[in-house]
Amino acid sequence: MVEDKRTRFCKDKDEYVKEVSSIIRNLLISVGEDPDRDGLKDTPKRVAKMYRETLKGYCEEERPKITVFDNNEDYNEMIMDEGYFYSQCEHHMVAFF
Repeated sequence: MVEDKRTRFCKDKDEYVKEVSSIIRNLLISVGEDPDRDGLKDTPKRVAKMYRETLKGYCEEERPKITVFDNNEDYNEMIMDEGYFYSQCEHHMVAFF
């Protein structure tokens, strides 16, 4: 079942955003917020899109391109091609960059 969900996450982005938007809307309601008020109207969709972006590494075709090379010079620094990455702590579901 997890693999089916991951396949859908990777292949059907719009359906994922729709499903997660509904979950985020319910979360807002459960903490006493009104998701229809001006400041929150588009928040569920924004949050769903943020999760889709930060978790895209689960999709083979969207994983960051990483190059490994021999270190014959004893360098101790990391070189990053694009200069940024996003991920998420699986224990707390908090994003880090």
